[in-house]
Amino acid sequence: MTTLNTLYQDLRKTFRDSGIETADLDARVLISFALGCATQDILLKPDTSVDENHPVLKDAIARRLKGEPVSKITGHREFYELDFIVSQDVLDPRADSETLIDAARKNLFDIPEPKILDICTGSGCLLLTLLTLFPGGEGVGTDISEAALKIAQKNARRLNVDDRARFIPTSFVDNVKGAFDCIVCNPPYIRSGDIEGLDVAVRVYDPLLALDGGADGLDAYRAIFPQIRNLLSRDGEAFFEIGFDQEDDVRKLAESCGLHVRDVLSDLSGHGRVVALS
Repeated sequence: MTTLNTLYQDLRKTFRDSGIETADLDARVLISFALGCATQDILLKPDTSVDENHPVLKDAIARRLKGEPVSKITGHREFYELDFIVSQDVLDPRADSETLIDAARKNLFDIPEPKILDICTGSGCLLLTLLTLFPGGEGVGTDISEAALKIAQKNARRLNVDDRARFIPTSFVDNVKGAFDCIVCNPPYIRSGDIEGLDVAVRVYDPLLALDGGADGLDAYRAIFPQIRNLLSRDGEAFFEIGFDQEDDVRKLAESCGLHVRDVLSDLSGHGRVVALS
């Protein structure tokens, strides 16, 4: 047995020595997850006696040291201040994708009952976040991975929007019908040749299907863009996440399909991250 503070100090040192940049945060979260205490207990109750050999804790530490993200260990990830279930069947929701939510949210501000389509929905984080923001809205999420759709359905139930969300197992927008006020999509856009160079947290623990965008990273856009106009309502807009260096190529593809690039929004690092299309 040891104290909560000693366990925390030892674990964050272990993580730091292993080169984990978020060592302090990871230590707090994994201790809380494994031992069932609140993260603030480390500060407020430092002398609490705990078992440093707890099997759940030992397993979590071993997995983190191998490069597995904390979210995949705990099974949860925060996105837009909401808690989402995640697994190795879905991409981790990331802060960059909140740029897409911000853009779509502004576009839907004056629409009381928006119809939303989320292509490549994964965990459902984009669609379900928008449905929580717009209680009158309804939406459809598509994904070729049925395992991913099971996660999305769980998240819909947890967020109490399952009566307004429908999920379709399909490739991109095949078999999707309707006129949507807002289309959102975070497609696979990593170049095939770049996959091996990704951080282990992404390369090993995120699904390849949701990462690999083909030789130039643009395969998904080529497949989806020609069908967008038929799925948008008269004043509808579509918002696509893009790679940090893909703005020019995606713009040309969109315009070749008769789409108007209304705006390109930057992420927190200043890179073009979301294209707004109409």
